[in-house]
Amino acid sequence: MNPDRPTWRDTNKPTDTEKLRAIEGFFATCGRYEIDVANHAIYHYPEVTPSTRAMVLRRAAGSVCLHRSL
Repeated sequence: MNPDRPTWRDTNKPTDTEKLRAIEGFFATCGRYEIDVANHAIYHYPEVTPSTRAMVLRRAAGSVCLHRSL
């Protein structure tokens, strides 16, 4: 989520433009994951994602995510 996103004038009734701006810079996925202790890695298997491509995310301890298409 973009921490510098503009605030809504009325928090109970945002305009259509304010709603659209609120989701800019937002990305989320959900799904299962596996912990590979031997290789110090976590594998994420997104089941719900805004991306149209299936992917597996591998994250080594202390590193950024690496994207690999299935």
